[in-house]
Amino acid sequence: MREPLTMKGVLDGLLERNLIAADEVPGIVQHLQERAGETALPWFVRTLVTLGAWTAAVCFVVFLAIADLLPHDGSALAAWGLLFIGGALGLQYLRNLFCKQLALALSSGGHAMLLWGLAKVFDGFGVVPCAAAVLCAVLYPFYREPLHRFLSTLLVPVMAVAWLMKYPESMTALLPALFLLEMALMGAALVAWRDEPALRSAGYAMAAALLLTPLLVLLPQERFHIVWWPSSATLGAGALALIHYLSKSARAFRGEPAAWAVAGTVALAAVSTPGLLAAGGLLALGYALRERKLEGLSLLFIPIFLFVFYYHLDLTLLRKSYLLAASGAVLLLIRAVIVRRPWAKEAL
Repeated sequence: MREPLTMKGVLDGLLERNLIAADEVPGIVQHLQERAGETALPWFVRTLVTLGAWTAAVCFVVFLAIADLLPHDGSALAAWGLLFIGGALGLQYLRNLFCKQLALALSSGGHAMLLWGLAKVFDGFGVVPCAAAVLCAVLYPFYREPLHRFLSTLLVPVMAVAWLMKYPESMTALLPALFLLEMALMGAALVAWRDEPALRSAGYAMAAALLLTPLLVLLPQERFHIVWWPSSATLGAGALALIHYLSKSARAFRGEPAAWAVAGTVALAAVSTPGLLAAGGLLALGYALRERKLEGLSLLFIPIFLFVFYYHLDLTLLRKSYLLAASGAVLLLIRAVIVRRPWAKEAL
């Protein structure tokens, strides 16, 4: 009698035949778990169902507001937020796509009500990042929708940055600490505990926060007067730690390739902004871990940071064009040297 076919048996067989790599198994398991029990609906049907669920949630909130059932008092608004989040917790266990999207919409509205209510009760915004962190920690084990986990985790650093903007004199000192915390949590979720699929959403959220944090601060930086070198030094140290990790885990990255990477990281930390350092580091991490999502996110933000960086340079347009041309020439020269090295040819 043939043994029943299991996911573990299929994956073990693929590993034995070298059809997949060992570090690809967690991602495959997570993908299969996320899709378990779902009906294979066409993308346009799923889009319409999602729009219908969010429209229903918005109409429900509008109805409560028109009926004067949503109070303006902070504590009552926070209570409504908890009620919305509790209802979303129950709905998300239903395997219906409409119910899942409705739960996500209700939870988003509940988060907004709760945080806004707490800000009104405590007459200040300082409690909001802490409340968002507590909400994320409490809901993360129970609300298993990956998108919800991603958004609730991302909400914490975004609220922290919004709070920091109220105290521009502290930005220079506190931003490096925020970068360090984001890098540590991302490394823990995506590298140290890579075999835990449940933590991947948190890891992706911290990666997105690592890119959003400098962007949110760069855009209005004229009124902040931030000294950027502590943040650049912190992110540079994180990039050097990544290089050390790669040199230990991949033979092809030892010796001369690691030396080139260290030199490039130090040079980039000395002349560039934290955003470019974060995007470059995430691009390398995504390539090393074979995480296409990290690579795509980094490639999306690199041109954005380049534009913002050169826009904020206190130079004439002619000098900026010279600087861009010189930067391109240097990068082309580095590429011309690197591709001739034996280790680069082996990597290709």
